[in-house]
Order: sequence, then C-alpha cells, then structure tokens
Amino acid sequence: MKKNRIPLILVAVFIGLLLVSNWQTGQALKREKERNQDISRQLKKQEVTIANAKESSVTDSKSSSTAEKSLTTNNTKDISSNLAAFLQNLYASKNKNLQERYKKISPFLTGDAVKQLKPSSADNSDSQDDGYTPTTIRDIETFNSGDSKNQEAVTFYKMENKVGDTTKEVNMVMRTKLVKSGQEWLISKIEYNTGYEPRGSN
Repeated sequence: MKKNRIPLILVAVFIGLLLVSNWQTGQALKREKERNQDISRQLKKQEVTIANAKESSVTDSKSSSTAEKSLTTNNTKDISSNLAAFLQNLYASKNKNLQERYKKISPFLTGDAVKQLKPSSADNSDSQDDGYTPTTIRDIETFNSGDSKNQEAVTFYKMENKVGDTTKEVNMVMRTKLVKSGQEWLISKIEYNTGYEPRGSN
C-alpha cells in the first residue's frame, strides 16, 4: 500500500505543479494581452494627435498664406492710391505758387523726397512758376514690391498739357522708394520721373 501511495503522491504533485504552471502562464498571457491593448490605445492616440497636428499645420499654413496675400493686396492698394494722389497734387494743382503747391504734396513725402521737392528757402511766398501750366494726369498704373516696411514702386501714367488750342500728351514713368510710417506709405525718394516712348509707338 505504501508503495502505491508514493506514485499517487507524485502524480498529485505533478498535477498540482502543472495546474500552477498553467495558471501562471495564463496570468502572463493576460498581462501581455493587456499590455498590447495599452500599446494599441497609445498608438491610436498618437495617430489622432499626429493627424490633428497635420490638419492644424495645413490650416495655419493656409491662414498664413491668406494673411500674407491680404497684406500684399492692402499694401498695393495703399501704395497705388497714395502715388496717384501724389501725382494729382503735384501736377493738377491750379496754384502757381511753389510754396503752396509743395504744401499739397508734403503729406506724401519723407526723407530724401522732401529735400528733392521742397522749394529752397530763397523762394518766398510770392514766388511763382511762370511757365507752369495746369496738367491733366490719367491712366495711372503702379507696380510695387518689397516687404512690410520698405517698398519700391514703378508708376506709369499719361500727362496732358494744354497750350493754347493744342493738347500734348506725354507717357511718363516714375520710380519711387517708399517707407511705412504708421499706417501710411510715404515716398522716401524719387529715383526718376520722366517721359518715355512706349514700345511699338514708332
């Protein structure tokens, strides 16, 4: 009987060890499954975060591009408007007095442009441009480039002078440098302002 008990005990011990081993294996597999599920959830969250970041980046890029285009458009409108007003006040004024005419254009000027166009101190309030003839300015078109503080512009326009019964039309081109002062674009220098012959006019 004792000899029979020993194998039975060994079988019972073996079965017990096998059950314990299976339980431990099951627990390990359960923990591994839970770990894999956690990793899967983290990866999904990361994918969502990356997708949101990409969408935000595209949106920011579009917004930035739109803002830049809007700024460029506004600059072009402001510069074109200011240069057109400057030309009208420079030429179309009916006042022959140099000082009075300068007062009309001075709000558009700064820096070297002031030195270029301001009448000399020798010109008193009675000084006049005897050869001055009222001029009509039309077909003003400006092209500009630069950044948010400094711009260069080329302006094409037609100038008509009437002498007696004869009207003379001249094609003009003006190149200017401008700087941003507050909310306004001011002419800082006039590179040239002269007549030209359009291509194909001959």
